[in-house]
Amino acid sequence: MFFIVYLKTIFIKKYIAICGVTILTILVGCGSSRLVVKEKPADPVYYRPAPPNSSFIWVGPGYVKKAGKYEYRNGYWASPPNSRHRWIEGKWKQTRRGWVWVGGHWGTI
Repeated sequence: MFFIVYLKTIFIKKYIAICGVTILTILVGCGSSRLVVKEKPADPVYYRPAPPNSSFIWVGPGYVKKAGKYEYRNGYWASPPNSRHRWIEGKWKQTRRGWVWVGGHWGTI
């Protein structure tokens, strides 16, 4: 009986340790996804072509993370997920460490 209780105790301690390491790994991974730059790039000059049809919405230009830096992405026309959605533009946000790009997203009206 003592041996079974001992095994259950070891199992519970290992389970707690594995859960703790997993949670810590997730939290550290989430924190490192922010890419900070010392200076935000100058606003690019871009050309907005005519929409394919009146139901399309302009998805403004922005930046994507690639190889440890921000890469500019041109804007484009897109069909919204449904008629109640609109595109919310991305923007640069200043932090204590520098500038971070906050990407655009679809939002409801």
